[in-house]
Amino acid sequence: MQLQQASDLNHEVQPAYIANLLGEFNNMSEVSSVQELLREFGIIAEYIPGDQARSAVYQRANINIFHMPMSEVITQKRFQTRFSRPYLTVSFFGPSETAGALRDIGLALGLDTNAVEKNVRKGLLGVTNDINSYGSEVYGKRILLLHDGYQGDLIESVLTDLGVKSIRDKRFKYQNMRQENVKQLAMEQKAQLIIGPFYDVFVKGLPYMTMPDPETSYLGFSGFTNLAKSISQMSKLRYHE
Repeated sequence: MQLQQASDLNHEVQPAYIANLLGEFNNMSEVSSVQELLREFGIIAEYIPGDQARSAVYQRANINIFHMPMSEVITQKRFQTRFSRPYLTVSFFGPSETAGALRDIGLALGLDTNAVEKNVRKGLLGVTNDINSYGSEVYGKRILLLHDGYQGDLIESVLTDLGVKSIRDKRFKYQNMRQENVKQLAMEQKAQLIIGPFYDVFVKGLPYMTMPDPETSYLGFSGFTNLAKSISQMSKLRYHE
């Protein structure tokens, strides 16, 4: 899905800070969830697609936030030197990453530390309360994870936070595996759900969940709850050949 510029800002409230939101997003739900997070801190974030990023765009904001799973220190230093604005690479995937990202943004903008921590604790408490609704249905699930490399590592880390047992065989590149190989691995490891980046893997009796989802956001505190809910719902399904 091609992302369009998100400029749905609340004009009734004068923002304390303006942020450019750049980087890797899978759908507009992800963009909106991050904008909502930052709005709690008085930061109005406008999504800037890559083809619309210009020097004037970088300079008009108080901070440029590039969302991606892994930090690029060299890019960060280059942008900060060139545009004299803070430039952060952050990840909002998972509650720990989200909390860290918000703290880094608050520090870069000089926001009140107590206010930042108050909002972070509020978000983490919300996660705890929401997860209690799905904990018994998600905890201990054995999930075959078909993601490779750092993406697989990140997803596995977040699934661990949910109390899920991730099954990965790092000897294989899953995009090159045949369906019968995936089926054999799932059966051997007694997987209860398969999570992967593509749709064309179906094992009789096992539900399959795609990540990233083309419509659902798994970013931020609310995204963690969405992930638990999706796993809970998908685990109840059964696909048959």
